Amino acid sequence: MYFWQKNIELTVATFVIAGYTASLWLHLTATARRFADHYRQLKMMEINRSSMRVRRLFADFGFWWSLTFGLAVIGGAAWYGGLHHLQTLAGIEFCWAVVTVILNYEVTVLEPTTRCRHCGYQLIAHLDPSDAAQRVRCPECGRTWSKSDLCLIPPEYHVITTDAVSRAA
Repeated sequence: MYFWQKNIELTVATFVIAGYTASLWLHLTATARRFADHYRQLKMMEINRSSMRVRRLFADFGFWWSLTFGLAVIGGAAWYGGLHHLQTLAGIEFCWAVVTVILNYEVTVLEPTTRCRHCGYQLIAHLDPSDAAQRVRCPECGRTWSKSDLCLIPPEYHVITTDAVSRAA
């Protein structure tokens, strides 16, 4: 505490960095606790495989905004706090970038939707609730989606596994 009393800039920088990181952590852990089962099921879907999630991550404006804003806040707070050693600042910025990529990657799991994943056209009028294997073509952009692609039904291997377990019991 004595060190912070002598250097108010370091105190402000520390509280900005710690506060920003803590608020992100608290928000994400609370959300993760609420939707853990739903999230696990969505991660198993074909549209949420790793390569597609990475592609969505790098195409997302929100990811780039959070990365840039976080780097500016963290780097600016460290610089304002008197940390002018460039290698140390680069290390702090690198660590923050890694944290941002990991947190934002976990957010790329798509929620169930009745809209076209490409153009956002509402497909609910074209969906047959009784046909789980239905593929629907978007009249707006022409893309074809399965109900699994829209996250409306679980992937087939999940259904097969569940059926096999219930038959074995």
